[in-house]
Order: sequence, then structure tokens, then C-alpha cells
Amino acid sequence: GTFYGTLLSALDAAQADQAVRALAMQMLDDTGIIFNTGNTVCFHGGYTALTDSSPSGFTTVVGPVKISSGCLVVDRLVIK
Repeated sequence: GTFYGTLLSALDAAQADQAVRALAMQMLDDTGIIFNTGNTVCFHGGYTALTDSSPSGFTTVVGPVKISSGCLVVDRLVIK
């Protein structure tokens, strides 16, 4: 897989029906995340390592999350 520096860049690059994995960590984003791809993307958070077969924690996003176009299916995501 491809590694991205931010959650937003990973979501923007995801093609329709692709899955995005994220580490179990807190992500600070003052401007927020705006999902606007028109695609359906599955987000799976909480991985200790991206090579793990299953998650053991949660990924936390501090900042607003807005879905303006498309469908974002989430698992193990906390929004503060």
C-alpha cells in the first residue's frame, strides 16, 4: 500500500470502494477534514502497525469532519 502524511491526503487519493487504514493515534487538524471525492471509501482506524491483520485501538481526529460528496464508511474512528 501507499503511505500518506495526513488522513485527508489518504482519503483524497482513495479510489471508489477502496479501504484506508490508519494508525491508533490522535491526529490534530485545525482546518478539519473535508471528504469531497464523490466516491464510497471505507476507513479503518486503530491499527498498531499498518501490517496488523486487525485493529486493537482507535484513531482520533481532533477537528471537524465534513462529508460533502461521497460516502465515508468508518470503523474505529473517534471525532473530537
